[in-house]
Amino acid sequence: MSKYADLRLLLLENERCYVDEIHRLDQDPKVMLLPENAIEQGGGWLYLPAEAGSCDWSLARLLGQGSVAVKALPLLPDAEINLLVPEKFADLFAGDHAAQSSLLYFEGRTVPAPERQSAQVDLSSLHPELQLQSRRSGADFAFYLLLEGQIQGYIKAIHLTPSHVEVYIEVQPAMRQRGFGEYLLREALAEAANTGRSLVYTVDAENAASLSLARKAGLQQFMQLARFLRQGSR
Repeated sequence: MSKYADLRLLLLENERCYVDEIHRLDQDPKVMLLPENAIEQGGGWLYLPAEAGSCDWSLARLLGQGSVAVKALPLLPDAEINLLVPEKFADLFAGDHAAQSSLLYFEGRTVPAPERQSAQVDLSSLHPELQLQSRRSGADFAFYLLLEGQIQGYIKAIHLTPSHVEVYIEVQPAMRQRGFGEYLLREALAEAANTGRSLVYTVDAENAASLSLARKAGLQQFMQLARFLRQGSR
């Protein structure tokens, strides 16, 4: 059993707010709770290192009270880390760390496919030669929109928890503003429902196109986290 089994159970009590963290606790042995007794002492950080060679951020999610987490900052690895902080604690970090754009969290749920009343958008209405390909493996999935064999947009599950799935979506710049993203997001909503899950979509607050997409697809914002860049000394 993981030494963070109790932490996982605690995060599951508010699952939609910790989809990334729960998934990583299950999958990545390099995840660290700092200090290890952060829950007992009332605050600290859950450190989620970026995968080697990826363009992802290394993240540290504040848990518990902000004033206690501030004192635990020196325990984080000496590297560039994005600190994810509830808005109510943002002032504690604004003076010493570079503020970045906030992250907004959206959730959506629909009924499983056999019960859905609304029909899916006809692909030909988006482009006469557009094709949809899919990949499924249990609750994991991905959908791809192709033209002449080339991927023009895709959506995929990136984090899975018992009741939620977080997705990542990308559409080629030349194909944006054509409804591709909304189509993919609605497909993912239906697929999530078929596995008994709600869909979670995280958006940079300065990404107007993604914010518009989330709202067009009927997703509801449920959380906002401030983000600060903590520079390493190396």
